[in-house]
Amino acid sequence: MDAFESQALPDGRDFKDVGEFRAHLAADQDRFCRALAEKLLTYALGRSLEYTDGGVVKSLAKGLKDDGYRMSALIAAVAKCEPFQSK
Repeated sequence: MDAFESQALPDGRDFKDVGEFRAHLAADQDRFCRALAEKLLTYALGRSLEYTDGGVVKSLAKGLKDDGYRMSALIAAVAKCEPFQSK
């Protein structure tokens, strides 16, 4: 039995192997970038995100996409963002 045989994403889309999983993520890159930015910012701040953090998350996600999806660029942007600097 394949380890991915009965897997599904939270939105209900099924995938049978890593290739299909990757294709689902690639199809929704903007949502993935936003989620990644949210999680990293939450970790960096050591608190839950607030309504006022929405603009920063949007900016981080756009920057990630514009910088060719480089994780190092996202980490640097988080370190330079206002909520982190004023922590």
